[in-house]
Amino acid sequence: MTRTILSTLLLAVCCAAQAQTASTIRLAPKPQAKNIIFFLGDGMGPTTITAARIFKAGEDGLLNFERLDRTAR
Repeated sequence: MTRTILSTLLLAVCCAAQAQTASTIRLAPKPQAKNIIFFLGDGMGPTTITAARIFKAGEDGLLNFERLDRTAR
């Protein structure tokens, strides 16, 4: 009986401390990236990209890097 009461009391104290800590934390806004550098693997030509696209997104889908506004070809 005493063990149950002590366990319940300990759980309540831990929860109260956690709730107070979580409410006092302020998160800084994430800075926005200026530039993104994308490395394309050697030998990753049109055939490899097409195979990856079909495997990952289906024949009509696109890979994430194919949706980028500016790409070198």
